[in-house]
Amino acid sequence: MENGMQSWPDSETEARALFEANPDYVFEPRLTLHIEPEAAGFWISFSSEWGGALYLMDETNRKRYENGMIGEQHYEYAKRSYRLGLIRLTELHDSLAAWQSESGQGSYSFRMHTLDCFFIPAYLQDYAKMHPGRKEQCGQIVQLIRDKLSEDGTLEEKARSIEVLAATYIRHLQDLANQS
Repeated sequence: MENGMQSWPDSETEARALFEANPDYVFEPRLTLHIEPEAAGFWISFSSEWGGALYLMDETNRKRYENGMIGEQHYEYAKRSYRLGLIRLTELHDSLAAWQSESGQGSYSFRMHTLDCFFIPAYLQDYAKMHPGRKEQCGQIVQLIRDKLSEDGTLEEKARSIEVLAATYIRHLQDLANQS
């Protein structure tokens, strides 16, 4: 459902029920950002650089676990988060690069699913801290995502639901993968 969900869970129990019915629920489109050709370079740089950062964080997480600095539950949750984010940023980077090399005409439609809505705003905020010259652009994109999420309801309700869905999916990824 574009720019919204049919149901907005507010508990892990409700989220698990949605996943029981459809293990891929988090991958259904929630909103679309239209990336103009002049902004594609930013998105390609961001997705490449932040994907690299996620890779390094995943490696650091692994080493911390191997050295007994974090427990298995923390390690697994962080590993799944980093890898899901890395997969999505890689997909975005590759599709944008292909779009740019094919035609780069019009705007690129970035169809964001639940995990994108969960990860991308946070990544952009962190990216802006590392690149102060990009702070305004990152802030505008985050605001655009918030505006789109609040088109048919309250942002707070949707943000909470997105967090519940993403966290539940990440915690139960192994079970859900076996279910599909």
